[in-house]
Amino acid sequence: MPRQARKLSASDVQALRAPGLTAVGGAIGLYLHVGATGARSWIVRLSVDGKRRDMGLGGLDAVPLAEARERAAAARAQALEGRDPIALRRHAPATPATPARRGQGATRRDHEGGTIAGVAVAPGVRAEKSASRRGRGSGAVTLSDVAKLAGVSLMSASRALNSPAQVSGDIRARVLAAVAETRYVANRVASSLASRHSRLVAAIVPSLAGPVFQAMVQSLIGELGVHGYQLMLGQSGYGVQEDDALLNAIIGRRPDGLVLGGVVPSEEGRQRLRASGIPVVETWDMVVDPIDMLVGFSHEEIATAVADLLLERGRTHLAFVGGSHARALRRARAFVEAARRHEGRHPATRQVVSVAVGRPPACAAGATP
Repeated sequence: MPRQARKLSASDVQALRAPGLTAVGGAIGLYLHVGATGARSWIVRLSVDGKRRDMGLGGLDAVPLAEARERAAAARAQALEGRDPIALRRHAPATPATPARRGQGATRRDHEGGTIAGVAVAPGVRAEKSASRRGRGSGAVTLSDVAKLAGVSLMSASRALNSPAQVSGDIRARVLAAVAETRYVANRVASSLASRHSRLVAAIVPSLAGPVFQAMVQSLIGELGVHGYQLMLGQSGYGVQEDDALLNAIIGRRPDGLVLGGVVPSEEGRQRLRASGIPVVETWDMVVDPIDMLVGFSHEEIATAVADLLLERGRTHLAFVGGSHARALRRARAFVEAARRHEGRHPATRQVVSVAVGRPPACAAGATP
């Protein structure tokens, strides 16, 4: 989160005369710019679509410190919604909007105040036609709509939703009531661009058809939820091309972490994940050079241990049934090789048959998978 500068007083600001930019505090990104000629004006520094933008807020003589802070806070709240406050100001109408005529939008009393879902609205605030009932062409409900309906500033509405300890109980209640009335949902994509945190963790598993990965997914959902994160789930199948395509889609959404139900088979995919900077946990397999973190086991060692155990218990006619993907075939090979090592010591041991589900009989032991 951006750090706020020390909060200067109005007299401190008036004393600033040296050319350059000075952070004045009280609103994130607010600066006083003093030009070479001594002209002083307000600037707020924002992040819009991932790019830094400087927006002028007027001269010091025309805009007092308190108003500059309000303007900076409002502009920042718009940026957090994913809107460009500079473009909004550029296209704003030059004249005030015409008040709604009787019966064409006023849903609460004007001047005398009223209520929204049982919560008082500030006097003098007109609640226009419910944002949830707008026509499709008028756009999504924004935080500005919520603030207007609740009778608070844009920054107060933002704080009520994101930092409730910074506002009074009355303001928070009015904002929550307006949220319920408008069906407002915050734009988390815009917030993640500004904060660089999405509060999403992605998990990619090969399949959800059976119970193999379901316990892991359920555990991730429960543990991440305790810490305020949501799980985004992807199913890759067992093909390299499908795996890489899904990786590209998820990397583009910049989750805060990625859990893989296996290891990435392609070197291109591994390099792309390393370059993304996303924390990665590979599971359900072993690899010599993990991308980041690894919690897994050796499929070959497990298959070998199973074959050894069966032979030690006197079983002499062994069979292996498995899948047709690379991991299953590695298990099959290890199982067959372990059984064959016993043939010299246990003459009664018969040929081991490896059957891959969905593949032709050519996958029997001795054939090339």
